[in-house]
Amino acid sequence: MPTSEAITIIVKGLFYTPLMVEETDANYWSEAHPLLLYMSTMRQIEVVNRNTQGVEDWTKSIAVEMKQLGMDLVEEIIAEVDQMEG
Repeated sequence: MPTSEAITIIVKGLFYTPLMVEETDANYWSEAHPLLLYMSTMRQIEVVNRNTQGVEDWTKSIAVEMKQLGMDLVEEIIAEVDQMEG
C-alpha cells in the first residue's frame, strides 16, 4: 500500500557489472571510468606475465584512482548539506 509520506529507502548489497563480451558491449566502468578499466586490464596482463613488480605498481596506481573516486563521492554527498544535526 502506498504511503502518505515521503520515505527514503537504502538498498545495500552486492552489485555485479555485466561482462563485456562483444566489441560493442559497455558497462559502468567502460562508460564512467575508462582509465580505471584500462589500468585494471594492464594489471591483469602483468599478473599473466608473472611480473610481481608490475602488478604492485598497477595496484598502487589503481588504489590512488579509487581513493579519489571515494573522495569525489563524499564531496557530492555533502554538497547538498546546509546544516549539521545536533
